[in-house]
Amino acid sequence: QALAEVVRASSDLRLLTELETLVPVSTVNLRVLALELCRRIQELLPDGNGVTGEGTRGFSSAERARLSNNLALRFSDLGQLREALPAAEEAVRAYEDLTDRNPGQFLAQWAGALNNLAQVLGQLGKPAQAADRAKEAAHVYRLLVDEGMTELMPHLGLSFKNQSDWLSELGNRLPPAALESASQAVKIYRQAAARDHAALPGLAASLVSYSNRLASLGHPAEALQSAEEAQRLYDQLR
Repeated sequence: QALAEVVRASSDLRLLTELETLVPVSTVNLRVLALELCRRIQELLPDGNGVTGEGTRGFSSAERARLSNNLALRFSDLGQLREALPAAEEAVRAYEDLTDRNPGQFLAQWAGALNNLAQVLGQLGKPAQAADRAKEAAHVYRLLVDEGMTELMPHLGLSFKNQSDWLSELGNRLPPAALESASQAVKIYRQAAARDHAALPGLAASLVSYSNRLASLGHPAEALQSAEEAQRLYDQLR
């Protein structure tokens, strides 16, 4: 609480920015502090928004986009989803603009912002919009992975899984794309896990999602097989 008050009273933009990049978010109190840092930095920016207009006071357009995305994440961390939404939308717009002006340079950040926006939309009960954004993120990540950035494979798999999960919430009739996206997520996570075991939790989660889609479409045997594989992975990870 005392640190948050110091942050609110400070006008040192560069110091606040340095602190914002260093503060962990492992506890609720630290998340509150991280949120206060983001909000205070935006208040001090000349345009009052932090992500529009030309970079000033040493703030580039890329830094402004990063700040907007982080603000959305900090609001989400604290369950303040309605406040997170405009920041997440602005981050997507900012990174899209940066990508247009600097082809290839900010694609990964743009995809990450799209995934973040998809999560916020989905949690606000807007699954159709969330699925669309997750699909966009998957498209961008696919371009990057195909160009050799294989370290982004888990992000690609997560985008497909999220798309499948949100599509499954659209109504009683499961769209075919929901099963296909879940299948793609499993396939991609398998490849990622073969390279790095850190992707195993993602593989397990994607198998659960795939199992749920199979069960919804009347394939109980295949659903059980995927669920059992997921359980074996979770047992292995304990």
